[in-house]
Amino acid sequence: MGRDGATTVDGYLIGVRHGNRLQRLEYFELDQLPEARRRFDELVAARTKLPTLTNGADRLLHRLREARTLGDRDALDRLLADRFTLDVRGLWASSLIDGTF
Repeated sequence: MGRDGATTVDGYLIGVRHGNRLQRLEYFELDQLPEARRRFDELVAARTKLPTLTNGADRLLHRLREARTLGDRDALDRLLADRFTLDVRGLWASSLIDGTF
């Protein structure tokens, strides 16, 4: 975070994990955004070839990610309640979002 409280971006990190362990971390400079996106797409394509969960929670999470990635606010409106809690816990970081959309 910058001195004035604004968030600053110094580069892009792409992380790959296996279970709860970080397996790979790649860094891209700010001017390498197209390369970072291509690499991200490569890693996602490789991962989607693995068996995935097929329960309702996983399908909802997939639709949320897709809507967020596409910036589809209408889809997010349909998928999220007026008030929601998002509790994400991981080995390296966690976050709790409790608010409205």
